[in-house]
Amino acid sequence: RRLTCGCMAVQYVLRLLNLDVGAAVQDLFFTEFQDSVQIPPPGCPVPLYVNLDKEKLIYKIGLWFTDIAQKIAHPGSGLVWSPSLELFVNATHQGASSDFTVEAFLNKAEMTQLVTMVGIQGVRAVESQLLTLLADELGSVTKFISDNRNYLRQYEKNYCLILNAAVNVQKNDSVFESLRTIGVVLLIRNMLHAAMRECYGLNFRDMQAALSSAVSSLDTYAEPSLALPLVCIASDMGIESADSDLALTAALMKLDLGNDKEVLHLLPCVAAAVFVSEKWERSNYLPKLCAFENNEHCIQDALVKLFGSFFILSQTSLSPDGRLAAENTNAKVTDTSFNHDMEDEGGVENKKVSKPLAVRERYKAYVERYLRISAQTLLVQRENEGKDKKYTVQLPHRSMTQSLEYFTVLCPIVSRGTLEKYFPNYLIHSDALDVSLGRQK
Repeated sequence: RRLTCGCMAVQYVLRLLNLDVGAAVQDLFFTEFQDSVQIPPPGCPVPLYVNLDKEKLIYKIGLWFTDIAQKIAHPGSGLVWSPSLELFVNATHQGASSDFTVEAFLNKAEMTQLVTMVGIQGVRAVESQLLTLLADELGSVTKFISDNRNYLRQYEKNYCLILNAAVNVQKNDSVFESLRTIGVVLLIRNMLHAAMRECYGLNFRDMQAALSSAVSSLDTYAEPSLALPLVCIASDMGIESADSDLALTAALMKLDLGNDKEVLHLLPCVAAAVFVSEKWERSNYLPKLCAFENNEHCIQDALVKLFGSFFILSQTSLSPDGRLAAENTNAKVTDTSFNHDMEDEGGVENKKVSKPLAVRERYKAYVERYLRISAQTLLVQRENEGKDKKYTVQLPHRSMTQSLEYFTVLCPIVSRGTLEKYFPNYLIHSDALDVSLGRQK
């Protein structure tokens, strides 16, 4: 809004001078809000770690977004993501920071005006800075997986070791914090895309409808080579696939995550291990907002996106520029650890990855591992409640159940019925009732 008022003031002043007002304003916009050298054109994957001109206004706008994302993810920020309102709301509680002013709130009106001002290329520059922050946080997660892969394999197969080995996870607060920050970054990115969809819907409605139909008809898990160019163009118009975020996957190519398939394979294990973190002791669920006051529920938003990206990276061979390397798309999956565990979970045969149904079933089994391990972790904690006070008695198990249920609402490949296979239905209902009455532990 300040930018809009400033531009109107400039236009008024320039009317008094013998200048082409339209050309002057257009030159200003292209100079300050575009960086065609560092940011590739629409339709290409958003680059990471680019050297944006720090004198340009678009760089400062992107820096503001990354700063506010980190502040929101910090406990006690006073801003909470509301899933029902789809924006961050002020939920100031006792001891919360008062650094955030009304002007710093993220809302649909502000986002739409920003997108109108900076255009698609400006949004891509801001998104590049946000995804760079995401990549930094994701590095700590993958490092923990790589350093503790033996423990995580044991954690998945031997539930009796959950409480005995909980100290290993509790000491690693960085995974909890990183996943929360990634969730906040992705939610802000979603708000930018929603603003683009709203902004360009008036003039490009037919194009958006065509892109939406095309993206929904593609199975991005089984045919990433066909979907990638189209999905990147659709993402730049604010259209996203309901199944997977292939544009995000393409942006993460430069991190070389696909070089270590086991790290990709163990993400559901480390995600479930978050439920034994001591960070939950300081969490507080807000029933009116259906959210945690310190945004612990944003971890589930992060996991939905990361599971899809990690699975695609494990099944395909993408080059750093986001294009598929030359390979036989009818070849069988060569990662035996994926195939073996998928067969154990869902009885899926080792079929060719070009068949969409087989790939989707394999991905569903991949996500179900997270629900199975998480549910078993919560059940073991409940069983030992009162016996091992150091690890269980102070955790808000009832609200933690709400967090796991929230994941099934977000993830398109699983449902609440999937969760009920591993977690009793009556406990989900009773926990929701207790939380609404203020009993979280």
